[in-house]
Amino acid sequence: MRQTKAKTDATEFRVQDARGIFDSARFLLFLNNELGNEAQKEAEYLDRLAKLMGELWGAANTEITPPPRQVFRDEIQKEAAIGEQLRGYVDEWLDTGVASDGVEDPRERDLTKTRSAGDAVQRFSGKQRLELAVSREGLSVRILDAPNPTVDYLMKNMVDLSSSGDRADQARNEAYGTPQDLADGLFIHCCLSGWALRLAKCKRCSRYFWLKHWNRPYKRGAACSMCIRTRSADSARLSTSKVREQAEQELYKRAARRFRKRIAKQPNWCRDSRVRAEMIGFLNEQIAKSHSLLSVYRRELTGKWLSWSKNRDGIERAAVKGRVHAEG
Repeated sequence: MRQTKAKTDATEFRVQDARGIFDSARFLLFLNNELGNEAQKEAEYLDRLAKLMGELWGAANTEITPPPRQVFRDEIQKEAAIGEQLRGYVDEWLDTGVASDGVEDPRERDLTKTRSAGDAVQRFSGKQRLELAVSREGLSVRILDAPNPTVDYLMKNMVDLSSSGDRADQARNEAYGTPQDLADGLFIHCCLSGWALRLAKCKRCSRYFWLKHWNRPYKRGAACSMCIRTRSADSARLSTSKVREQAEQELYKRAARRFRKRIAKQPNWCRDSRVRAEMIGFLNEQIAKSHSLLSVYRRELTGKWLSWSKNRDGIERAAVKGRVHAEG
């Protein structure tokens, strides 16, 4: 029987389950409701296998009832029910670690402040689904529920699949428990393991994930790595856009100061090739002398820059503003 110990510095129980390890990846699949695709693929595989068996046993007119696909569809619905129940426990528990100002600290989570999660603990312990196991390090807690009842049931009870309906569902529930029983077991298993403080829910996308640093507060709430990267990319784009906008406004101001009188005298100044050439040449000189402008405009401006109405309008607005300021 293997044992597992999370790689954290927290004081913890050593936890075992029927397979000997806490399946943290599958736990997240339940929480994020991502088990359907996996089960559907297995269902399609077994469906093809059933067709092949039907061809081989065609002479005997043998048929598998209900078809494996239907069995897995039932299990998908059951796993969805487990995930929904589990999310209720987890969300209630995670909220106890969030202060009124939004600061989240995993170390402040408190099961005694929960209701449904606390009831799950009481139900699970009342059914005596835990036992102590002796290990080299001493005693460990053993979880009696199998972590993957779908696969176990199919592999160990293929003959029983010929029965369907409430009787088959009752047999599965008696062997592995109801969705609530299984959700209770998963939640207790997580709480007993060293993974408990590492569990978090992203404040941006609401996905569940494992924290890398559980022993510190998160002032804005915990966020998953994908959202952190997105937020960083958004900030970088916003910063770049702001710098470029400031550089554009600086060019408009310099062009307006240098050519204010000519712009005022010639309403169609942008059609004068001489004015355009002088303005572009002047702006390129200004860019070459300014580090901030050169960081944005790495190539020299051409007449095409003035052909954009945004730039022409920007220069004219800056000229009018400068003239009003000078007269005022």
